Amino acid sequence: MIFGGATTDVYSIAKGDPTKSNVALRGLPEPFAKRTVEGDLGMRYSAGALLKAAGANVIAGYAGITEEEVTQYVNKVAQEIEYLPKTEIEEKAEIAMGRACTGVSADRHVGQLETVYTLYGPAFVQVGKDLTAVKTVVGTGGVIISNPKPEEILKGIMFDHSVPHILKPQEPEYMIDNEYILASMGLLGGEYPDLAVRLMKKYIVGGNNSGIKK
Repeated sequence: MIFGGATTDVYSIAKGDPTKSNVALRGLPEPFAKRTVEGDLGMRYSAGALLKAAGANVIAGYAGITEEEVTQYVNKVAQEIEYLPKTEIEEKAEIAMGRACTGVSADRHVGQLETVYTLYGPAFVQVGKDLTAVKTVVGTGGVIISNPKPEEILKGIMFDHSVPHILKPQEPEYMIDNEYILASMGLLGGEYPDLAVRLMKKYIVGGNNSGIKK
């Protein structure tokens, strides 16, 4: 997952087949390597669009601040794209905006379960990729690698039991591209795959729901 000022990109490298035996696939097969780019979910240029997509109430709930405080901060960073949070309220708003980017972009990227009714009763149909079994999530982009609480931002990728039809990862381990090297490692890996792997093992840090650890 890549965060930027204008977009949020989500990549999934997984088959995404149904994880339960009573679920049937519908629609065209999804690619093993899938990418989605959300042009209305960003931390600066697209901050206003993010506010509309996620809702001030949702962002305020993540941050523990008022909707008015969220709206004020979003308007400020949308107008001053180089602005960085200076107060505790602004720091909370920044993290919550990142979490909203994560959550909405993941909701759009993953597959969903739908209930259909047959002669034999209700049945489940999956549209898109089931990523509930994905074990590793890698986060990159300025808002993640420069934030002291990247795990709070990445919580948006987690499966939400209140909307169980959205097939997001249930128990992923978080990894952080601490030095912003993923893109260059993709290029390097074409010629020197072993070196690229060694560098990623060195500079991408891991953690879990309670924090990111070296």
